[in-house]
Amino acid sequence: MTDAAYYLKIISTFSVLLPILSGIGFGMQKVKPYPLFLAFLFFGFLIDLTGWYMYVTNNTQGNWFFRYAYSLVEPIFYFWWIGYFSQSKVVVKLTKIFMLLSFLFWLLIIFYQPAFSSYYIFTEVSLAFFAGFLVLEIVEGKKEKSLPLSFWIVFGIFFYNFCTFFVKGLLNTQIATDLWFIQNVVNIMTNLIFALGFWMGRLNRSFLKTSLLEKFRLNNNWHF
Repeated sequence: MTDAAYYLKIISTFSVLLPILSGIGFGMQKVKPYPLFLAFLFFGFLIDLTGWYMYVTNNTQGNWFFRYAYSLVEPIFYFWWIGYFSQSKVVVKLTKIFMLLSFLFWLLIIFYQPAFSSYYIFTEVSLAFFAGFLVLEIVEGKKEKSLPLSFWIVFGIFFYNFCTFFVKGLLNTQIATDLWFIQNVVNIMTNLIFALGFWMGRLNRSFLKTSLLEKFRLNNNWHF
């Protein structure tokens, strides 16, 4: 790993602190489900730090274990999040189905590790599709001038999965070699989108009121 790649990776790892710190004020209001999203981001941060430790200590097996575990947590959480906010009963049901399919696909990797890349493609394409649909749903259904926090988070999910799938499509090509830094840049930009959403939510004091989409969650199947 070159010095440039090393430092960019570090910036990418710690960039998640931006949305976490920006969202603390919002999350402390105990408005579901945003504290869970902050906890999810912090969990991912801990996984990244663990990965760095495994890298420094040359613990390949340990690094694989944590990477493998997080590869299930991330898509499952994102599918749940999308289903939580969608007003479409079809989308809610489909996200549940895709959560199950992701889990079964994930189990397959235990016995056939080469399927890891196919698993990532499956989850990234699926999440990009569902998140893109929900982004349009939120925009079309909003009644206020400003976009709700849920929009920014779902848009970040769409951006991350769409761009990650695109970048991985360039693997083993000269373009991928020349643009090695893109994945880290995508991660940084995604965290900036999340941070922007939390920050605008704080500026607009949107945590003092509940948007129409957030009220609807009380009537769908993802309510706690």
